[in-house]
Amino acid sequence: MNYAPSVGVKFNEDGTVRRFPGNTFLCHVDKTSPVYQEVLWAQQQLKAMKCATNYAFLPESSMHMTVIEACATKFVQRHIGVQN
Repeated sequence: MNYAPSVGVKFNEDGTVRRFPGNTFLCHVDKTSPVYQEVLWAQQQLKAMKCATNYAFLPESSMHMTVIEACATKFVQRHIGVQN
């Protein structure tokens, strides 16, 4: 099976979250906004598709938009050649 690039980095093959140190700026979706209901609807549509097993879905309480993926330790270490 071909996995998304974040599998093995941010997520395990079973969809569970891996430790991923770094700094990310995000914005939670306001639960009282119309956008929140649209996001939930879109997620439900994706979950109903045959390809849903290829996705790791966020719980409703964690709906957010990544604004800036700043400094991901793993990628910085690779760039400058640091080993764990």
